[in-house]
Amino acid sequence: MPTERTKLSTQQAAEIIGVSVSTVQRLAKSGELPPAGRLPAARGVFEFNREDVERVAVKRRGPLGLIRAMALEDAADEWDGDPDVASWLRDRAKAEATR
Repeated sequence: MPTERTKLSTQQAAEIIGVSVSTVQRLAKSGELPPAGRLPAARGVFEFNREDVERVAVKRRGPLGLIRAMALEDAADEWDGDPDVASWLRDRAKAEATR
């Protein structure tokens, strides 16, 4: 059974695609990134299917950029040692996402 979350927040989608949260919101409004739903919040936060987010990320950054950014982010999530190393890994993932 897969443990990977299939629904992502706007922030998570932005990190994977390598854009700002406002850009993800514009992508959703334009239909380029269809929302899977809205979370019950005061401002109605979008929720996205991981597959749709990855499709947009590949379209914008290419498949290798997506793979590198996701690998670095996964390493940061699994790191249980020095918090500075996890922070460095996340910074590298963000830098990779914007290449």
